[in-house]
Amino acid sequence: MEDGEPSPPPDLLAFLRSPEHRTLLITGEPGVGKTTLSLSLLSALARPSFYVSTRVGRGNLLHHFPWLVGSLAPDRIADLEDVRPPSDRQEDLLHMMDHMTDSVDPLSAGRRLRDFLNFPEPIARALAEAPARAGHRYLFIDSWEGLVEPYLHLLGLDDLGRSSLEHGLLSLLHAAGFSLVLDAESVAPPSLQYLADGVVELHAEPSSAGLLRHLEIRKLRGHSIPRARLVFTLDQGRFTYLPPLPPPRSLPGATIYPAISPPSSHGNLSLGIPALDREIGPISPGETLLAESEGGGSSTPLAAVLFPLWLRALRDGWKVALLMDLAHSPATITQGFRAALPDPEMADRLSILPNPSRTRPQEVWEDLLATLKERTAVDVSVRTLSVLMSETGEALLARLGQLLVQARESKSVLVLITSSPNPLLPVLSTLVPIHLVLRNYHGSVLLQGSHPCTPALGIMVRPEPVAGHRYRYVTMA
Repeated sequence: MEDGEPSPPPDLLAFLRSPEHRTLLITGEPGVGKTTLSLSLLSALARPSFYVSTRVGRGNLLHHFPWLVGSLAPDRIADLEDVRPPSDRQEDLLHMMDHMTDSVDPLSAGRRLRDFLNFPEPIARALAEAPARAGHRYLFIDSWEGLVEPYLHLLGLDDLGRSSLEHGLLSLLHAAGFSLVLDAESVAPPSLQYLADGVVELHAEPSSAGLLRHLEIRKLRGHSIPRARLVFTLDQGRFTYLPPLPPPRSLPGATIYPAISPPSSHGNLSLGIPALDREIGPISPGETLLAESEGGGSSTPLAAVLFPLWLRALRDGWKVALLMDLAHSPATITQGFRAALPDPEMADRLSILPNPSRTRPQEVWEDLLATLKERTAVDVSVRTLSVLMSETGEALLARLGQLLVQARESKSVLVLITSSPNPLLPVLSTLVPIHLVLRNYHGSVLLQGSHPCTPALGIMVRPEPVAGHRYRYVTMA
């Protein structure tokens, strides 16, 4: 998958590529992403496909999804004006419906569909042709209600009649050699959910950082479901699935970390994430950054976000001091950091102190301040926030204030790493100007600023580095 290309979930692609003809039903509220998911599946399948749209005209469809050009020719799209049932053939349609489920060969099934469905050429011609021996043909219908309900009204069908009509249409379409992807605007009736081989439900949840989207796989008949809930975004009009980040030990050494980019302007440092730099601005010497992991201390997302900053700081001769709480392992982070450094001499600038003894917090505190005051040493110092836990109230505020002032005076970048819940967080959030939150959302890792206007970013690992960058960041939209 290249950046900018749609990336539907691999489980759904494998399901649709199975030897049997399948029906995948996609449900969800309007605007949640059903059409975008269907079109991304169509593009990724790279097989002969036809698209029936009862809601969006052919021109608007290609205008809103320009990446679809090349995957779907305009004459393979039927819109609302093309698929209305002929009102003067009510008796013929009822007769054909009574015989839809009769056992027929593919050619006869296609001809019956051509006579029943008022599809234009070349879709009607494709229905009447024998399917090719190699591979599937795919028919995407958006939405299923838009196709079926005019027939229900014309033929006066009740719920039982609707079930019979849907069963007959799906049987004939499979017999004619098509696998199907059906979008349903409302809650699909139980009969249709039963007839479908796969059911996927899309959701969108409002948050302070915009809409967060995920899909729930209800069933994939004949296939295992490793993860029932998958996170996705519709950034730039493309469906992008966010796989969970693998654990640090499964990532191959230095290749996971972004290459060092040119220095930022005005002597500032970049987070290495343009979207975040636009929102909070590059980091200046002497600033403090608070990185919070919601509900845990995985070092993988921390590495994805903070390693570019550390590498740039070392390259430019800056000092970086890290303080982390006990939920994070200093050894895990620094070992990965050493492996990522392109220059062995840079590794010598990295210093790590073991977790301090709670019985001697004053000594640890004084040593930390001395490290920040030392202007000649250029290193990355990794300590633990537990040194601050021995104080409370005004004493704690005084120590934190002293720490931030010393970082500013020595032009060091101070990074505080913690996990929520943490009793220090309310105080730290008040004192520290830059606050990043890493959260686990259905197994995927999202990054957002504490400011409501900062968008959430999804963190992905590319299969192969692009321009030296292994991580990819996508805006949640």
